[in-house]
Amino acid sequence: MVRSILTSIAAALLGFLSSPAAAGDLPDFPFTLTRPTGGGPFPAVVILHDCSGLGPRSSGAPWRWASELVQRGYLSIWPDSFTPRGRPNGVCTAVAWADAIVQVERFLGEHRAK
Repeated sequence: MVRSILTSIAAALLGFLSSPAAAGDLPDFPFTLTRPTGGGPFPAVVILHDCSGLGPRSSGAPWRWASELVQRGYLSIWPDSFTPRGRPNGVCTAVAWADAIVQVERFLGEHRAK
């Protein structure tokens, strides 16, 4: 997976995505690319999402950072590491936190009783 991410980033930064044929040769790894207008070259930033991922429950942080960076002349690429692993809604959902709280309460209860 790391190799796919790095290949996608390198291809995007080198401009291979300007050709649909070249884009079809890339590994099947979802990512978003934002770039300023103009011909470049541009400095680049890789944005890593938080535990909420990039799906509908995302915190929106990657979009906010990408918007700010593109206004300042930066290209950004943000790989989606959760969707290929079957977690398009991220891993910090309310259900996950509720489960973690239950486990902590159970652990504390067991150790207080001793």
